[in-house]
Amino acid sequence: MSFLGIRIQPDVARLVRDIDIPGIKSDSAQLHITLLHLGKEVPIKHIAKAMTATFGITSKTEPFWAKITSVNYFEPLENKPYPIIAPVISSELMKMQKSLKRAFNKARIDYSKNFKDYNPHITLSLHNEPINKTKIEPIEWTIQEIVLWGGDDGDEKCSVIFPLEIPKNGEISELCCLESEKDMTG
Repeated sequence: MSFLGIRIQPDVARLVRDIDIPGIKSDSAQLHITLLHLGKEVPIKHIAKAMTATFGITSKTEPFWAKITSVNYFEPLENKPYPIIAPVISSELMKMQKSLKRAFNKARIDYSKNFKDYNPHITLSLHNEPINKTKIEPIEWTIQEIVLWGGDDGDEKCSVIFPLEIPKNGEISELCCLESEKDMTG
């Protein structure tokens, strides 16, 4: 399967894993937020196009905050268990996902358009019954990168990490240069 997403970093994954929920829990190492689902059998040449479009967005996006404050569920697909999820709250995540969709559309890169509204979430477990929406102690973290997972024949032949752009602070750089010049002149 090929998709663009955000890997949940280990310290956050540990906190998420400790949330008391029913069902078969997701593997902590596999926790992620999906941004765009590209498909099951995506040729590597399409992955390369997706890399270019993704870099165009991530190179202009600064790291941003996200948080979860509750657990809930999604209606399952036919004859499947209920996904127990933690909805992700982040206006910057919503903006970035819209920018990625625009960039992929402009580059004519196919991605799933099955869901009209974007509902970012982390799938915590799969359970045979729905649960009541429950507030949890908030978990906040900084999103610093996104990942493109993909390859031919639906396997993960490649993964590409796109760090979000850390802004350069001209004032700090300028101050450091002035201090260095001062040290050299005595």
